[in-house]
Amino acid sequence: MQSSVQLNFDRLDGLVDKLKSIAQKSVQLGTPVHEAEKSILENLLQMGHAVLSSMFQSVGCGDVGPTLERPQFTRPLIRYPEPSIRTFRSIYGDFSLPRYLYGKAPSQKALATPFDEHFGLPANRFSLLPESRVSQLSTSEAIHEAMDKLDNILGVRIGVDSAERILARTGINAEHFQDNLPPVVNRSRIGVSELVFDYAAAA
Repeated sequence: MQSSVQLNFDRLDGLVDKLKSIAQKSVQLGTPVHEAEKSILENLLQMGHAVLSSMFQSVGCGDVGPTLERPQFTRPLIRYPEPSIRTFRSIYGDFSLPRYLYGKAPSQKALATPFDEHFGLPANRFSLLPESRVSQLSTSEAIHEAMDKLDNILGVRIGVDSAERILARTGINAEHFQDNLPPVVNRSRIGVSELVFDYAAAA
């Protein structure tokens, strides 16, 4: 894949202007600093999402041609007909990434994904950064409390089930936290707006 591509920062430029506007209005209106901090953080997270989007878009779908040679295979791998879409969950939000897969035949498991390899994407859906935060926070707190804190700080909501799988992958014994799980909620008595949508399926 190309290594000298020009990234498109049009969306980022607009967010930079928005950030300047937030600061200017906060000074003019005497906005309490904690409210300004919240607006600034939200905008910075949007900027992070815009930057990653530009990075991903710059290499397209990872199309390196109809075939791909790898030393461990005697024959070139073929590009499968249609890109496969995966979800990538970062601290800046979710991304749906279409990528071309390469293998021996479309009916078989893919053996190479240049797009994922180029960016060092993990096999599971979560970025290694939120995974590391899950591990750090969960060493001293119950899982549900740690995930609430992560949500409050970064706006990243990771359910208890997903957190347990992350901890299992990162070498932390999730069983240690079983006794600290929150009580089961009777969902028939709460409104849709109160439901917490878990990232469970992912990891």
